Amino acid sequence: MATVGAPTITFPSGTTYSATDCIQVASFTNGKEDITYRCGGDYAHLSGTSTITLDFSIALLATDTAKVTALAPGATGIAEYHPFGDAAGRIEHTTTKATVMKADLSDSAGKVVNLDVTLVWDNVTSTAAT
Repeated sequence: MATVGAPTITFPSGTTYSATDCIQVASFTNGKEDITYRCGGDYAHLSGTSTITLDFSIALLATDTAKVTALAPGATGIAEYHPFGDAAGRIEHTTTKATVMKADLSDSAGKVVNLDVTLVWDNVTSTAAT
């Protein structure tokens, strides 16, 4: 049976976003570029460059200027992602360097304003949180 997630995201180091920050959605992607070439009449594949991203959306208050500033495109730092919350034994993904590539505000009259963020990670370590 699946465990219900209560994600936490730490970026930059020391600033954690959790349920109290109204994380709307989070998506972690850890993949490799597929290098395809022909060999002996068949296609062959090699593992290429890593592509590691964390996309998430948080609801904002009108006074959340610190969050908008901390998550501005170009900001870099250490990052952690805990899809089930930061508790011992639960899945933890960490990186020594993440860069904010995109931070979009989505809104409409009478609706909640969300900050939609894309972090690109230079590397990833996936372990159990301690």
